[in-house]
Amino acid sequence: MSVILKIKDSPSYQELLANIRLQWLILVVFAILLFSLADTLLSSNEELKNDVLQQLSYSAKLEQIENTPYNEQQAEQDNKRLRSYLTKISAASSQSTAEAKALEEIEKVLSNKVQRMRLNLIGSESIEVGDMKVWNIRVDVSGRVREKSVIDLLALFEKNTSKWRVASLQYSPKTSGSISLVLDALFQESSGE
Repeated sequence: MSVILKIKDSPSYQELLANIRLQWLILVVFAILLFSLADTLLSSNEELKNDVLQQLSYSAKLEQIENTPYNEQQAEQDNKRLRSYLTKISAASSQSTAEAKALEEIEKVLSNKVQRMRLNLIGSESIEVGDMKVWNIRVDVSGRVREKSVIDLLALFEKNTSKWRVASLQYSPKTSGSISLVLDALFQESSGE
C-alpha cells in the first residue's frame, strides 16, 4: 500500500489531478492505443480468413482435377503437338551457346532492317518440358527504323513465330524512328553439335 500512497503524494500525480488537459491527453493516448490494438487483431484475423479461403479454393480445384478422368488420347495428341513444335525451334548444346546463337541470329536477320542496332542479352531461363530442356533467351534490340520498314519488320516476326516472340515493342516514328524491341528466342537442348 505504501507504493500507492507514494504515487498519490508525488508531484506528478498532483499535476495530473490539477491539469484537465493532461487528463484528456492521456485518455486520447490510451484510446489510440486501444484502437490500434483492435485494428491489429482484426486485420490479422482478416488475413487468416483470406488464407483459409484461398486454401479451400485450391483444395476444391484439386478435388475437381482428381475427379476428372484422365484422357490418354488427348495427352498423346498434346505430346505429339509439343514434339512437332519443338522440332521447329533451333537447338544448342548449352545455355551459353543458346544465348550466343540467339544474339547471332537476331543480329543477322535484323541487320538490314534496323540501323544503329544494339543488342543486349537480358537473361535466359531454363524450362523443363517433359524429358526435354528448352531455353528461353530474352534479348533487347534497340536502334532506328524507317517508317516504311516497320511493317516488314513485324511481318518478319510473324513468319518466325516458332523461333521468336515479341515481348514488347516501342516505336517512335515522329521523333527519330527509334525502336526498342524485347524478343524471346527459344532453343532446345541438343546432345551435341
